[in-house]
Amino acid sequence: MEIDELLTAAMSAAALPSDNKLARRIGGSSSQISAWRKRFYYPKDETLIELCELAGVPEDVGLMWLNVWRSDEKAKPIYEKLARDLEKRASKTNRAA
Repeated sequence: MEIDELLTAAMSAAALPSDNKLARRIGGSSSQISAWRKRFYYPKDETLIELCELAGVPEDVGLMWLNVWRSDEKAKPIYEKLARDLEKRASKTNRAA
């Protein structure tokens, strides 16, 4: 998952037509969301959890992807594997429920 995907999913699920509306919903600014989309920096953990709640993404999965996005090149593949494993487990749990 990329940050753009999470932002778009949150906007879609919450019926928010623009980055500006999403920013207002989470108490931020459209310039923050623009910076996230450009990967200048990433949301704080608390903000990411709020985005996950809006998007319907499990919070642990979102937080693991946040670590992927923030990580250096050596750690990135390790975090990516962990994030994908969490996604698979979450998907299996949702199907079983």
